[in-house]
Amino acid sequence: MHLKILLAILLPLLTFTNLSTSEEIRPPLRNLYNKIRTSGPCTGPDLLKTGFFDQNDGSPPLWSYCQRHTRHSAIYLKGPGNLLANMDVDCDGIQNSTGSGDGRCTGLPDTQAQTAFRSILQAGYGIPDLNTYIHPYVVLGNIGNRPWYRTFDPRTADIYPLSVVAVLCGNKLVYGVWGDVNGDDGIPLVGEASLALATACFGNRVSGSNGWDAADVLYLAFKGGRAVPGPNGVRWDAQDYVEFEGVLEGLGDALVEELLDRVEGDEDEDEDGDGEEGVCASHVGDNSAGNATHGGDRGGVCACGFNGSVAASSPAAGGGGGGGDQSKHRQASRRLTERLRRSDLDSDRVSAAHAQGHRSA
Repeated sequence: MHLKILLAILLPLLTFTNLSTSEEIRPPLRNLYNKIRTSGPCTGPDLLKTGFFDQNDGSPPLWSYCQRHTRHSAIYLKGPGNLLANMDVDCDGIQNSTGSGDGRCTGLPDTQAQTAFRSILQAGYGIPDLNTYIHPYVVLGNIGNRPWYRTFDPRTADIYPLSVVAVLCGNKLVYGVWGDVNGDDGIPLVGEASLALATACFGNRVSGSNGWDAADVLYLAFKGGRAVPGPNGVRWDAQDYVEFEGVLEGLGDALVEELLDRVEGDEDEDEDGDGEEGVCASHVGDNSAGNATHGGDRGGVCACGFNGSVAASSPAAGGGGGGGDQSKHRQASRRLTERLRRSDLDSDRVSAAHAQGHRSA
């Protein structure tokens, strides 16, 4: 009997103490991190929007959404000098649907019961919403209607809902998805992620009331439809963080490699920003090569490369040229990604921001 009680206490904690899927930051990516961090405030055509706060402590609004040093293929949060962003913990969404909750996101007055893209998840992803204990999601964008509130919608920069975000934190590389936005219940803040992602970065010390204050976290959100795992690209119905993150790493690693190739090589930048490179099978960025199974190829993005060329062994190519099938798959992918990009943020989620705090003061 005593053993059962002990296990009931320890098992929720084991979900987070065994986070083995974070990666060490390799030298090329570390070099990019250092270059971004030490390049001063964002200015010129690289600056997407400025005037945001990193802390609710009276400091000036000097944080920006920036795309410098990425050849305009990703965006990130940048502060003044060598500052990046901090990581507050977002406990919105589902908190304890599978018994994984350990109390670090309970009893908070500013928690909301839904995330921004709940309607998309319910319509085609097979889950009612994101779970802060399971899904490593990042909060990007500042949405609101109050005239004094500073806004920025990442979709205007070709960032798609539920697309991959690489997070460099605590000397680790962790992958997440864009899963929530900041509402206009207070000053326009930036720098926030789910409990699952924050725990992967900094361990069990973090909670809904205790985040990471140092502005040294780099959130790299990848542009275009190629960064969207799609309904079948990852285990959205995973029962713990490790199960979800383990599948997401395949697409994340491929996106990081492409970014480094763009930055370090002589490859021409995609000027039109249509984000159509790497559209695979019937789901954008789907690692499953168009089938309905979870997981897929951990080594890359399904059966085609980032240029959208289908491999000869791909089911979409039918073992031959497959030009007609490839065209149909690309058209289906465009329809899905355009629906994602144009989708309105969950109306309940945005309106609730007026009545409830999104982040504790």
